[in-house]
Amino acid sequence: MNTLRTKAQHIEVYSIDEAFLSLEDSQGESFAWELRARVRQWTGIQVSVGIGPTKTLAKLANRWAKKNPHLNGVFDLAAVEPDEILQRIECQDIWGIGRRTAAKLARAGIKNALDLKHADLPWIRDKLGVVGERIARELNGVSCLELKELPASKKAIASARSFGHQVESIEEIQQALSTYIARVAEKLRAG
Repeated sequence: MNTLRTKAQHIEVYSIDEAFLSLEDSQGESFAWELRARVRQWTGIQVSVGIGPTKTLAKLANRWAKKNPHLNGVFDLAAVEPDEILQRIECQDIWGIGRRTAAKLARAGIKNALDLKHADLPWIRDKLGVVGERIARELNGVSCLELKELPASKKAIASARSFGHQVESIEEIQQALSTYIARVAEKLRAG
């Protein structure tokens, strides 16, 4: 994430290995190639980069970049007709749509991201709630999820140890866990 911060001013760390970056109008696919190369050079980690106008579309672009080796890990949804890609992505592969929701959508004739993009929004909201409506709006290029930046000074507290031997009882794990939790609490209180 520190490597990403050297290339982008606005970043949301989504998980340990995933982030959203806000790109300037002048940035695009060339920026993605530079970013990918820098992460590889500085960390040795191979990453893929997806570019889209919303978080949902960026996640789909990233998935497309990963699933299509000929793209070499970079895909800008704006470089193609987005509907052609959305037509090829099953609902269950959309960020925020699980298997059960995908099955519900399939029963209604919505089988891919393009179908969901063009679905009736009041019906989507009624059947999938506000989250489903947000996903459909994002597929239409309407940003519903703002970038959530954390201050760079945000710190984490941890107390991690290895056992040094094979653990064979739950009691031993429970005892170690309570000790580590107490240490973290002490660190937290100390500021």
